[in-house]
Amino acid sequence: YPQIFKDSKLQEQFDTEGYVIIPLLDKEDIEKLTTIFHEMHRELQENRFGASSGLQDINLKHQIRDTLYPVYLPYFEKTFKEYTYFGSSFLYKTPGKNSDLAPHQDWTIVEEKNAVAINIWTPLCDTSEENGTLYVVPKSQTTKLFSLRAPTIPFYFQKYFSTVIKCAVPTNAKAGHAVVLNQSLIHYSSPNLSRDIRIAITSGIKTKDAPMLFHFKNERNEIERYQRPEDFLLSFKDFQKDIYLRPENGTFVSNIPYMPPSIGKFKFIQQFGKERFTLLQKIREIFR
Repeated sequence: YPQIFKDSKLQEQFDTEGYVIIPLLDKEDIEKLTTIFHEMHRELQENRFGASSGLQDINLKHQIRDTLYPVYLPYFEKTFKEYTYFGSSFLYKTPGKNSDLAPHQDWTIVEEKNAVAINIWTPLCDTSEENGTLYVVPKSQTTKLFSLRAPTIPFYFQKYFSTVIKCAVPTNAKAGHAVVLNQSLIHYSSPNLSRDIRIAITSGIKTKDAPMLFHFKNERNEIERYQRPEDFLLSFKDFQKDIYLRPENGTFVSNIPYMPPSIGKFKFIQQFGKERFTLLQKIREIFR
Protein backbone atom coordinates (compact mmCIF):
# COMPACT_ATOMS: atom_id res chain seq x y z
CA TYR A 1 0.00 0.00 0.00
CA PRO A 2 1.09 3.61 -0.50
CA GLN A 3 1.86 5.46 2.72
CA ILE A 4 -0.96 7.53 4.16
CA PHE A 5 0.38 8.38 7.65
CA LYS A 6 2.88 11.18 8.10
CA ASP A 7 4.43 9.29 11.03
CA SER A 8 6.48 6.36 9.71
CA LYS A 9 6.08 4.39 12.96
CA LEU A 10 2.29 4.64 12.76
CA GLN A 11 2.49 3.58 9.13
CA GLU A 12 4.57 0.54 10.03
CA GLN A 13 2.17 -0.52 12.78
CA PHE A 14 -0.81 0.05 10.47
CA ASP A 15 0.78 -2.06 7.72
CA THR A 16 1.58 -4.86 10.16
CA GLU A 17 -1.49 -5.02 12.40
CA GLY A 18 -4.10 -3.43 10.13
CA TYR A 19 -4.97 -0.71 12.66
CA VAL A 20 -3.59 1.84 15.11
CA ILE A 21 -5.11 3.77 18.03
CA ILE A 22 -4.23 7.46 18.25
CA PRO A 23 -5.41 10.51 20.26
CA LEU A 24 -7.45 12.70 17.94
CA LEU A 25 -10.24 14.97 19.25
CA ASP A 26 -9.88 17.34 22.20
CA LYS A 27 -12.45 17.73 25.00
CA GLU A 28 -14.10 20.79 23.43
CA ASP A 29 -14.68 18.99 20.13
CA ILE A 30 -16.04 15.90 21.90
CA GLU A 31 -18.63 18.05 23.68
CA LYS A 32 -19.47 19.91 20.48
CA LEU A 33 -19.95 16.72 18.46
CA THR A 34 -22.04 15.11 21.20
CA THR A 35 -24.38 18.10 21.10
CA ILE A 36 -24.58 17.91 17.30
CA PHE A 37 -25.46 14.21 17.48
CA HIS A 38 -28.42 14.82 19.77
CA GLU A 39 -29.62 17.77 17.66
CA MET A 40 -29.60 15.63 14.51
CA HIS A 41 -30.98 12.43 16.06
CA ARG A 42 -34.16 13.42 17.85
CA GLU A 43 -35.65 9.90 17.85
CA LEU A 44 -33.56 6.88 18.78
CA GLN A 45 -34.82 3.32 18.76
CA GLU A 46 -34.18 1.26 21.85
CA ASN A 47 -31.87 -1.77 22.03
CA ARG A 48 -30.20 -1.32 18.66
CA PHE A 49 -27.14 -0.29 16.69
CA GLY A 50 -27.78 2.72 14.49
CA ALA A 51 -25.87 4.66 11.86
CA SER A 52 -26.74 8.02 10.34
CA SER A 53 -25.59 6.64 6.96
CA GLY A 54 -28.71 4.46 7.11
CA LEU A 55 -31.11 7.42 7.36
CA GLN A 56 -33.57 7.84 4.49
CA ASP A 57 -33.09 11.62 4.36
CA ILE A 58 -30.13 12.00 1.97
CA ASN A 59 -29.90 15.75 2.55
CA LEU A 60 -29.59 15.18 6.29
CA LYS A 61 -26.83 12.62 5.72
CA HIS A 62 -24.92 15.14 3.63
CA GLN A 63 -25.53 17.80 6.26
CA ILE A 64 -24.04 15.53 8.92
CA ARG A 65 -20.99 14.86 6.74
CA ASP A 66 -20.49 18.55 5.99
CA THR A 67 -20.89 19.47 9.67
CA LEU A 68 -18.38 16.88 10.90
CA TYR A 69 -15.70 17.48 8.28
CA PRO A 70 -14.52 20.95 9.43
CA VAL A 71 -14.10 19.62 12.96
CA TYR A 72 -12.00 16.70 11.77
CA LEU A 73 -10.03 18.50 9.05
CA PRO A 74 -7.25 19.96 11.26
CA TYR A 75 -6.66 16.53 12.80
CA PHE A 76 -6.62 14.84 9.39
CA GLU A 77 -4.12 17.36 8.05
CA LYS A 78 -1.87 16.78 11.04
CA THR A 79 -1.97 12.97 10.79
CA PHE A 80 -2.39 11.94 7.15
CA LYS A 81 -0.85 12.72 3.78
CA GLU A 82 -1.85 12.29 0.16
CA TYR A 83 -5.46 11.45 1.03
CA THR A 84 -9.01 12.13 -0.13
CA TYR A 85 -11.87 12.41 2.38
CA PHE A 86 -15.13 10.70 1.40
CA GLY A 87 -17.50 11.08 4.32
CA SER A 88 -18.47 10.81 7.97
CA SER A 89 -21.46 9.56 9.91
CA PHE A 90 -22.55 8.96 13.48
CA LEU A 91 -22.76 5.46 14.93
CA TYR A 92 -24.65 4.77 18.11
CA LYS A 93 -25.69 1.92 20.38
CA THR A 94 -28.66 2.29 22.68
CA PRO A 95 -28.50 -0.06 25.69
CA GLY A 96 -29.60 -3.63 25.04
CA LYS A 97 -28.34 -7.06 24.03
CA ASN A 98 -29.41 -6.58 20.40
CA SER A 99 -27.12 -3.57 19.85
CA ASP A 100 -24.14 -5.62 18.70
CA LEU A 101 -22.68 -5.50 15.18
CA ALA A 102 -21.60 -8.84 13.69
CA PRO A 103 -18.04 -9.52 12.43
CA HIS A 104 -17.48 -8.01 9.01
CA GLN A 105 -15.09 -6.28 6.65
CA ASP A 106 -16.00 -2.95 5.09
CA TRP A 107 -16.72 -2.91 1.38
CA THR A 108 -13.94 -2.86 -1.19
CA ILE A 109 -14.17 0.72 -2.47
CA VAL A 110 -10.69 1.20 -3.97
CA GLU A 111 -8.34 -0.97 -6.00
CA GLU A 112 -6.50 -2.47 -3.06
CA LYS A 113 -3.48 -3.52 -5.08
CA ASN A 114 -2.37 0.10 -5.30
CA ALA A 115 -4.54 2.10 -2.88
CA VAL A 116 -5.98 1.94 0.61
CA ALA A 117 -9.26 3.02 2.23
CA ILE A 118 -9.30 3.78 5.94
CA ASN A 119 -12.06 3.80 8.55
CA ILE A 120 -11.42 6.31 11.37
CA TRP A 121 -13.63 5.22 14.28
CA THR A 122 -13.79 7.80 17.06
CA PRO A 123 -15.93 7.25 20.17
CA LEU A 124 -17.30 10.30 21.99
CA CYS A 125 -17.18 8.45 25.32
CA ASP A 126 -14.78 5.98 26.88
CA THR A 127 -15.48 2.52 25.46
CA SER A 128 -15.30 -0.81 27.20
CA GLU A 129 -16.35 -4.42 26.72
CA GLU A 130 -19.51 -3.51 28.62
CA ASN A 131 -20.75 -0.59 26.50
CA GLY A 132 -20.04 -1.87 22.99
CA THR A 133 -16.40 -1.21 22.19
CA LEU A 134 -14.89 -1.95 18.79
CA TYR A 135 -13.10 -5.31 18.44
CA VAL A 136 -10.57 -6.08 15.70
CA VAL A 137 -8.86 -9.21 14.39
CA PRO A 138 -5.23 -8.07 14.09
CA LYS A 139 -3.43 -8.78 10.79
CA SER A 140 -6.64 -9.82 8.99
CA GLN A 141 -6.40 -7.08 6.34
CA THR A 142 -6.17 -7.95 2.65
CA THR A 143 -2.38 -7.79 2.51
CA LYS A 144 -2.49 -10.97 4.62
CA LEU A 145 -5.42 -12.66 2.89
CA PHE A 146 -7.08 -10.98 -0.10
CA SER A 147 -10.85 -10.74 -0.11
CA LEU A 148 -13.32 -8.79 -2.22
CA ARG A 149 -16.19 -7.30 -0.23
CA ALA A 150 -19.66 -6.09 -1.21
CA PRO A 151 -23.21 -6.55 0.12
CA THR A 152 -23.88 -9.31 -2.44
CA ILE A 153 -20.64 -11.21 -1.72
CA PRO A 154 -20.74 -13.41 1.41
CA PHE A 155 -17.81 -13.10 3.83
CA TYR A 156 -15.41 -16.03 3.59
CA PHE A 157 -15.79 -16.46 7.37
CA GLN A 158 -19.60 -16.35 7.22
CA LYS A 159 -20.04 -19.85 8.70
CA TYR A 160 -17.90 -19.37 11.81
CA PHE A 161 -18.62 -15.92 13.23
CA SER A 162 -18.26 -17.25 16.79
CA THR A 163 -14.67 -18.32 16.04
CA VAL A 164 -13.89 -14.92 14.53
CA ILE A 165 -15.18 -13.23 17.68
CA LYS A 166 -12.88 -15.38 19.82
CA CYS A 167 -9.90 -14.29 17.69
CA ALA A 168 -10.70 -10.59 18.10
CA VAL A 169 -9.29 -8.17 20.66
CA PRO A 170 -11.10 -5.18 22.22
CA THR A 171 -9.74 -1.73 21.43
CA ASN A 172 -11.34 -0.03 24.48
CA ALA A 173 -10.62 3.41 23.05
CA LYS A 174 -10.91 6.49 25.24
CA ALA A 175 -13.22 9.37 24.30
CA GLY A 176 -11.67 11.29 21.41
CA HIS A 177 -9.13 8.60 20.58
CA ALA A 178 -9.44 7.10 17.11
CA VAL A 179 -9.14 3.50 16.03
CA VAL A 180 -7.76 3.90 12.51
CA LEU A 181 -8.29 0.67 10.63
CA ASN A 182 -7.78 -0.65 7.16
CA GLN A 183 -11.28 -1.13 5.76
CA SER A 184 -10.44 -4.72 4.93
CA LEU A 185 -9.62 -5.53 8.58
CA ILE A 186 -12.17 -7.84 10.23
CA HIS A 187 -13.94 -6.06 13.07
CA TYR A 188 -17.14 -6.10 15.09
CA SER A 189 -18.66 -4.45 18.15
CA SER A 190 -20.23 -6.01 21.21
CA PRO A 191 -23.67 -5.05 22.56
CA ASN A 192 -24.03 -2.04 24.80
CA LEU A 193 -24.94 -3.53 28.18
CA SER A 194 -24.40 -0.29 30.09
CA ARG A 195 -27.10 2.20 31.03
CA ASP A 196 -25.95 4.95 28.67
CA ILE A 197 -25.91 5.43 24.92
CA ARG A 198 -22.58 4.81 23.21
CA ILE A 199 -21.89 7.37 20.46
CA ALA A 200 -19.07 7.21 17.94
CA ILE A 201 -18.21 8.73 14.58
CA THR A 202 -16.85 6.93 11.56
CA SER A 203 -14.95 8.91 8.93
CA GLY A 204 -13.47 7.63 5.71
CA ILE A 205 -10.36 8.60 3.79
CA LYS A 206 -8.56 6.88 0.93
CA THR A 207 -5.40 7.19 -1.10
CA LYS A 208 -5.55 10.57 -2.85
CA ASP A 209 -7.62 10.54 -6.05
CA ALA A 210 -8.10 6.75 -5.99
CA PRO A 211 -11.29 5.97 -7.96
CA MET A 212 -14.29 5.09 -5.79
CA LEU A 213 -15.47 1.56 -6.59
CA PHE A 214 -18.41 -0.72 -5.85
CA HIS A 215 -18.88 -4.40 -6.63
CA PHE A 216 -22.02 -6.36 -7.44
CA LYS A 217 -22.39 -10.13 -7.73
CA ASN A 218 -24.90 -10.85 -10.48
CA GLU A 219 -27.18 -13.84 -11.12
CA ARG A 220 -24.38 -15.57 -13.10
CA ASN A 221 -22.06 -15.31 -10.08
CA GLU A 222 -19.93 -12.75 -11.90
CA ILE A 223 -18.51 -9.81 -9.99
CA GLU A 224 -19.31 -6.54 -11.73
CA ARG A 225 -17.09 -3.56 -10.90
CA TYR A 226 -18.45 -0.01 -11.07
CA GLN A 227 -16.82 3.36 -10.59
CA ARG A 228 -19.12 5.47 -8.46
CA PRO A 229 -19.42 9.07 -7.25
CA GLU A 230 -17.29 10.05 -4.25
CA ASP A 231 -20.37 10.40 -2.03
CA PHE A 232 -22.17 7.22 -3.07
CA LEU A 233 -21.98 5.73 0.45
CA LEU A 234 -24.41 8.46 1.56
CA SER A 235 -26.67 8.17 -1.49
CA PHE A 236 -28.81 5.16 -0.52
CA LYS A 237 -32.40 6.14 0.30
CA ASP A 238 -33.47 2.73 1.60
CA PHE A 239 -30.07 1.51 2.78
CA GLN A 240 -31.08 -2.03 3.83
CA LYS A 241 -32.59 -2.67 0.38
CA ASP A 242 -30.70 -0.49 -2.10
CA ILE A 243 -27.20 -1.79 -1.27
CA TYR A 244 -28.16 -5.16 -2.78
CA LEU A 245 -29.21 -3.69 -6.13
CA ARG A 246 -27.12 -3.14 -9.25
CA PRO A 247 -25.92 0.50 -9.13
CA GLU A 248 -27.81 3.05 -11.17
CA ASN A 249 -25.50 6.04 -10.64
CA GLY A 250 -22.20 4.46 -11.60
CA THR A 251 -20.06 3.55 -14.60
CA PHE A 252 -19.55 -0.12 -15.36
CA VAL A 253 -15.83 -0.88 -15.51
CA SER A 254 -15.53 -4.64 -16.05
CA ASN A 255 -16.27 -8.08 -14.69
CA ILE A 256 -13.73 -9.10 -12.05
CA PRO A 257 -12.56 -12.71 -11.69
CA TYR A 258 -12.69 -13.57 -8.01
CA MET A 259 -12.41 -16.71 -5.94
CA PRO A 260 -13.05 -16.13 -2.22
CA PRO A 261 -10.44 -17.38 0.23
CA SER A 262 -10.92 -21.03 1.12
CA ILE A 263 -10.14 -20.96 4.81
CA GLY A 264 -11.88 -22.92 7.54
CA LYS A 265 -11.87 -22.52 11.31
CA PHE A 266 -8.49 -24.18 11.89
CA LYS A 267 -6.67 -22.13 9.25
CA PHE A 268 -8.31 -18.97 10.52
CA ILE A 269 -7.19 -19.67 14.08
CA GLN A 270 -3.67 -20.53 12.90
CA GLN A 271 -3.39 -17.35 10.87
CA PHE A 272 -5.17 -14.78 13.02
CA GLY A 273 -5.84 -16.15 16.49
CA LYS A 274 -3.28 -18.71 17.49
CA GLU A 275 -1.91 -16.55 20.32
CA ARG A 276 -5.36 -16.52 21.94
CA PHE A 277 -5.97 -20.30 21.88
CA THR A 278 -4.29 -23.16 23.71
CA LEU A 279 -3.86 -26.40 21.76
CA LEU A 280 -6.86 -27.92 23.56
CA GLN A 281 -8.98 -24.86 22.81
CA LYS A 282 -8.04 -25.08 19.12
CA ILE A 283 -9.15 -28.71 18.95
CA ARG A 284 -12.43 -27.97 20.71
CA GLU A 285 -13.11 -24.97 18.45
CA ILE A 286 -12.53 -26.91 15.24
CA PHE A 287 -15.16 -29.51 16.13
CA ARG A 288 -17.64 -27.07 17.64
